[in-house]
Amino acid sequence: MTTLFKKNLSMLICGIVLIFVLHDAPQVYAVSCGFGVDNGFGTCVGALTSGTSFSKPADWNNASNTIEVIGAGGNGANGGSNAAPGGGGGGGGAYAKISNFTISGSSVTYQIGAGGSGAATWFSSTGTVNAGAGGNASGATGGTAGTVVAGTGFSGGIGGGGAPTTSGRGGGGGAGSAGPRGAGKNGGTAGSVSASGGGGGGGNGGGSVGSPSTSTTGGVGGNNISGTGGGSAAGGSGSSGGGGGGGNGTTAAGGGGTGGTGSQGTEWAVASAGSGGGGGGGGGDTRTTSTGNNGGAGGTVIANTGAGGGGGGSCGDTGCAGGAGQTGSAGLIVISYDPVAVNPTVTTQSASAVGDASATLNGTISSTGGTNPTVRGFAYGTSSTLATTIATTTESGSFGTGTYTNFIFGLSCGTTYYARAYATNTSGTGFGSIQSFNTGSCSLSVPEIKFVSGSIKFVSGTIKIF
Repeated sequence: MTTLFKKNLSMLICGIVLIFVLHDAPQVYAVSCGFGVDNGFGTCVGALTSGTSFSKPADWNNASNTIEVIGAGGNGANGGSNAAPGGGGGGGGAYAKISNFTISGSSVTYQIGAGGSGAATWFSSTGTVNAGAGGNASGATGGTAGTVVAGTGFSGGIGGGGAPTTSGRGGGGGAGSAGPRGAGKNGGTAGSVSASGGGGGGGNGGGSVGSPSTSTTGGVGGNNISGTGGGSAAGGSGSSGGGGGGGNGTTAAGGGGTGGTGSQGTEWAVASAGSGGGGGGGGGDTRTTSTGNNGGAGGTVIANTGAGGGGGGSCGDTGCAGGAGQTGSAGLIVISYDPVAVNPTVTTQSASAVGDASATLNGTISSTGGTNPTVRGFAYGTSSTLATTIATTTESGSFGTGTYTNFIFGLSCGTTYYARAYATNTSGTGFGSIQSFNTGSCSLSVPEIKFVSGSIKFVSGTIKIF
């Protein structure tokens, strides 16, 4: 095989591979959304974090949509004092979804469960798609997991238990909420050793459980589904859906360490929404020689992730206070749909630079209607309804929102003209209102001829000036 043949064969193979790669690559679209934002592939994604009524967008698609809900997280319990136990962590909210939901009216009611309220999160009705809330911790017992009430999905995690028998022990880690990638994970339990650390918060949907505390060092937070994100021991904050690390326990002055903050996942990065990792448990404090050496507070959680709050650590002094258990996170609703194209929304502005035979027409595309218009321009003429004597300007391409202009000429002087902007996409043509303008007057300026001296004579049929 010659060198030249080898080179040509290599180029041919690379060309074939390139063709297959280009053929299989996903097509990226650019769409405007009535609700949410384009995820880069022509799907609109948005989140509901408050309110009670969803207005149906004009580009809603009953045949291609997904409604996903995450239930609220439960509260962590406060740590006790003087021989009372550490508080348990809150339970994680469930995840549920439905597809191709039909909106027949102009709006849909929904409910976002508040953290620690026990109220479910649902869309349209409690029997349509409904994710149960995680339970609140009670004393040293962690909160129960939220479960799917309607739709398909996954359960949340169970809150980690606080050390149950003796004061100066850590609190349990809050549970992670469930998400589209799997169930929420349990919070870690607090150790029973003296001055134990708090349990790690559970990871979010599909992740890993929070680590228990087996010494004065807090447990590590559970990871996300990618195996990362768990907060470090000694109260490290989680990231990308990881649970917070448990706070350290202590026998010295100053109180137990605070649990780490749980974090928000990235399942719906385009909508800044995700399931959450639970807060870490607070560390215990066994010091009894003076007052004020309190148990560590449980770790907090990110809003609208459905994660459970961390439980507070307990303390051993009669004058101290147990650490505060933290409030669970509220629920979340994420709506995704492939928009149906509607006519573009177009407005007509007043004509500018109007002369006796020309003018500049001005228009704006304020909404593409779901797909970019491929034609835009103006219709104009002398009929107030543009029913007759219509001329048009046409510009072809792919046009997003924004202003555009067109210079027209050859108009009649002293005439009232009417014009309106238009744009056309795959759905149809959108028109702006009809605006009028008047061209300049037709008066002519005749130069004045003045004779200072001399005379005009006809000579052989010709006018001559002498």
